[in-house]
Amino acid sequence: GVSNWLKQLNWPREYVKPESLIEAENELARLEDTREHQILKEKRQRDELDHRIERLEKEIESGNIKLAQKMFKDIQNQCQRLPGKYQLEHVTHLSAKIHELQDWRGFATDPKREEICKSMEALIDSGDHPTDLAGKVKELQKAWKDLGPSNSSRAQKQWLRFKDVADRAYAPCKAYFQAQEHTRE
Repeated sequence: GVSNWLKQLNWPREYVKPESLIEAENELARLEDTREHQILKEKRQRDELDHRIERLEKEIESGNIKLAQKMFKDIQNQCQRLPGKYQLEHVTHLSAKIHELQDWRGFATDPKREEICKSMEALIDSGDHPTDLAGKVKELQKAWKDLGPSNSSRAQKQWLRFKDVADRAYAPCKAYFQAQEHTRE
């Protein structure tokens, strides 16, 4: 390339270099500095990515699905921006691990969701006083929330069922509290 040509030129020291040769050498030096800077920048980005992938692996091992999913998306974007899509294959493999973890979590939480739905259904027409009933409804809503989110189609169907029975169980409470509010006014 140009670099080798300029080195082979070996301009004699006793002669003044032409302006064009000086400009070419200066431009080459600038380009080499820029290239070294780019190489260092890419190395820093790769090191940072390696560190983030290591953290993602730890979150997956710990079962922190929500954080792992967020980290995964950011890391995947970073991989795609680096030359050669550095570490993308490894990160894609980690995605499969996250999905596997979600499946296992769903396997563990689906029966609990079903149990909470049945408990909520039992509150419908239970005859409990509305204030007691409202407390029980809120406890079951908290228990549902504590199970965490799930994207499975089964969990989505369970959520629709739970919401429907919760609304029906809370209906007498709502009417009672509205009547009290009306009386206060």
